[in-house]
Amino acid sequence: MSLISVKNISFKYEKENILDDLSFDIEYGNFISLLGINGSGKSTLLKNINKILKPSSGKIYVNGKELSSIKGRELAKNISTVNQYNDALRNTVYDMILVGRVPHMQNGASKEDYKKVEQIIQKLELEKYALRNANTLSGGEFQKVVLARALAQEPKVLLLDEPTSNLDIKNQIEVMRLVSDYCKEKKIAVIVSIHDLNLALQFADKFLLLKKGKIYDYGGIEVITNKAIVDVYGIETQIINHNNRKLVV
Repeated sequence: MSLISVKNISFKYEKENILDDLSFDIEYGNFISLLGINGSGKSTLLKNINKILKPSSGKIYVNGKELSSIKGRELAKNISTVNQYNDALRNTVYDMILVGRVPHMQNGASKEDYKKVEQIIQKLELEKYALRNANTLSGGEFQKVVLARALAQEPKVLLLDEPTSNLDIKNQIEVMRLVSDYCKEKKIAVIVSIHDLNLALQFADKFLLLKKGKIYDYGGIEVITNKAIVDVYGIETQIINHNNRKLVV
């Protein structure tokens, strides 16, 4: 059984089709890069998977259960999201990450919740920031805190919408590596909407290409071709092999 099954979903905004009859499956441990130009439907697809939006038709299943039947706390235990833009509140980094444990809490935070937060802080090397206010951090530091909060939920599915767009190259690679390592370690599914093809090629094992709300192609590295890039992005590129992996130049 697939972790995520998307069956013939469409989504309309007023009379315009934003998503048009999409079907695909994602297995445990898959790291998926969602590729396409602005307006191709990437963010809308993520919002349908995390139930912010409701498909106009079709169904989505998470671990065999129809998404529409999964309610608040259970949904938060299954799916967590990192958006492109997040507000830094006047909370400490520790407290901000602890918020990710809320779906698992019964009567306030337990010893287990605190233990999980401390493990995430260590894993993402945030110890020296733990007692700082989140709104004093740099962009890269804060994005790691947002990611830590999402991982503290212990989701089965992690959705990331342009998580690296405002980061420098060092932090882009660091964030993607952290997500990739966590995906492999915990065998969760990760879907990342991303513009940087080379960053996607470095970390993802599958690629879902969207064009005008339709799936252009879906699969492993073999779907990233010069023709696909021309058709989806409208630009001529050259794909080369470097250190046994593809690069787009």
